[in-house]
Amino acid sequence: VFVAAKDEQENIERCVRSLLAQDYPNFALTVCNDRSDDRTGEIVAKIAEEDSRLRLLNIEHLPDGWCGKNNAMQIGIAGTDGEWICMGDADCEQTSNRTLSVAMRYAQDVEADLLSVLPNLEMLGFWENVIQPVCSGVLMIWFKPAKVNSPDKPNAYANGAFMLMKRSAYEAIGTHAEVKGEVNEDMHMASRIKQAGLNLKVARNVGLYNVRMYTSLKQMLRGWGRIFFGTFGTVRRLTATLLVLLLTSLMPYAVTILGLSLASYSGWWLACGQGRIQA
Repeated sequence: VFVAAKDEQENIERCVRSLLAQDYPNFALTVCNDRSDDRTGEIVAKIAEEDSRLRLLNIEHLPDGWCGKNNAMQIGIAGTDGEWICMGDADCEQTSNRTLSVAMRYAQDVEADLLSVLPNLEMLGFWENVIQPVCSGVLMIWFKPAKVNSPDKPNAYANGAFMLMKRSAYEAIGTHAEVKGEVNEDMHMASRIKQAGLNLKVARNVGLYNVRMYTSLKQMLRGWGRIFFGTFGTVRRLTATLLVLLLTSLMPYAVTILGLSLASYSGWWLACGQGRIQA
């Protein structure tokens, strides 16, 4: 199991301890500390003293042409030899101690070379509840799971919060080296899996793990902007996506405000279609 972490002192202990609590009988956890300026490495090092399954790998240098997460994962995975590779994010918390066991069994049952288990979003603020579900829904509209899961369709999608991949498949698509400069490396890996004729599967997450992706409006705009631009690429598709977001996320609130304004200006009876008596 591999987790890349950069300046994740607020999340990393919860993430690591929930992974170490998994009931899967034979796994090791590597945290790739990607040039963090906070206490991320210190926190992981302390936990590693308690559990020999945990390895801390401190990344000090980012080579030219590489994104930080891709470089960290490439280095971390290269030093291991397990048959299966599970990649996750530092802001994820396993809410079940059977996540790995369930995912492994499902991947083997459906003969997946890459299985991506979609996250449950933890949303605490107003803008999180407005924006997060819609943005996630847009991805599901563009990348329908039924088509992604079909070997006869070119549609490819994966979410880097939880990706379980056979090492043989990882090596067949060229490892992270082939997507080293891609911000959306998960999507590009999924595409390469499909292009190589390998079996790609995505599955819903029911009570397995949560993620709180962003905690502020600024983070959401920056994060989702990066995701959408990296995913959709063309201006046309990006514009269409933004229009869908605008209509589905803000329109209900705009209609509510308009209705309340009409009621305030003309009286509640006008807004309710009342105010006249006819014989």
